[in-house]
Amino acid sequence: GFALVTKGNFVVAIGGFNGTTSLRSVEVHNLETGVWRFGRGMLKYREGCAAVVVQDRIIVMGGYDGHSDLSSAEELLFERVVPQPPELPPVPSTGMGHQNCIVALEAWVDDAQTLRKDFQDRVTQASCRIRSDFVSYRTRMERDIKKKEHEIRVLQNQIQRENSTCRQTISSLQDSADTWFENLDHQVSNATRCVDELNKEMEQNEKKMARLYAAQIQRIDSNPPPELLCCITLELMKDPVIAVADGHTYERRAIEQVFLRTPRGHQPRSPKTGQLMVSRQLVPNVAIRAMCRDYNQK
Repeated sequence: GFALVTKGNFVVAIGGFNGTTSLRSVEVHNLETGVWRFGRGMLKYREGCAAVVVQDRIIVMGGYDGHSDLSSAEELLFERVVPQPPELPPVPSTGMGHQNCIVALEAWVDDAQTLRKDFQDRVTQASCRIRSDFVSYRTRMERDIKKKEHEIRVLQNQIQRENSTCRQTISSLQDSADTWFENLDHQVSNATRCVDELNKEMEQNEKKMARLYAAQIQRIDSNPPPELLCCITLELMKDPVIAVADGHTYERRAIEQVFLRTPRGHQPRSPKTGQLMVSRQLVPNVAIRAMCRDYNQK
């Protein structure tokens, strides 16, 4: 909430919360004119603060600035009450006779001098009070400025330390990453070379196996050898694959149908062994496929 005080013909609303952030604003309502206006704001944001009027001064204490509770107090600079020139009595008329006129004028002059002295004293006092208030305000501002300058220096030092730490961390991270990338490139290069060598070896083995099976096919009759028949369809295989789970060769479409007929969440059984198949991975059997093609051609 906000603090509310009255001072003369004015109602002053101090600080508060706007639903998003704490406020340091001061709003002044003139009871004579009914007009609200903004006064000079406080030095700190304050919600839930207290305020009192001491003589001609408004003192604001405590509150919450949106981050922590405050134990400080500050004085608001408000409209100062300055002395107004007194109203002079009318000058006596000269139409009352010379003697009476002289007496009346002398009395008027004495009253005017008394009013002058009284007004001069009040002007001097007000000037001293205003000057004293300003000196006090300037002292507080200079003290706050020094405090803020110290806080700024502390924050700047923190920023420099954090910047140095970040640079060191980034440098260490980059060195570690470079080492890892270099090791990765080396392992990838070795793996690629190994794959190329294995592919060449497989091609050579496939050609060798194809020649061996071609020779065997030439020696058999027109009936396909059992190893070229799918144990599910009992037909010559066109796309033979090895089931990784049991190591046997099947026609791709036939074994995939077995997988599709197996309920979701269950493991299919091997058509060859009857055991559960823990994997549905299929690998092309290149050698058998070559033998099947050779058999068809011959």
